[in-house]
Amino acid sequence: MGNDIQTVRALLAALPDTRGASVQQKREIMDRAAAASHLPRGCSVADVDTGGAPAEWVRAEGARSNAVILYLHGGGYVIGSLASHR
Repeated sequence: MGNDIQTVRALLAALPDTRGASVQQKREIMDRAAAASHLPRGCSVADVDTGGAPAEWVRAEGARSNAVILYLHGGGYVIGSLASHR
């Protein structure tokens, strides 16, 4: 696990300085940074109709079908997207 933390810290340290950037620019930076990561093998993503709010089902091969995790990312719904927090 220690290597995972180091990897995340290195990725965050490599992000450009966003002071003075607009909210839209910050969103784009986060999405570009997230594009460097990939879902683990055996995972799939499907868009979900939630009555207007964008959402996804992310499924792992072999996962239980009778339980889910609802993930709402922090950030006050200002910065971040489905792509950046998948």
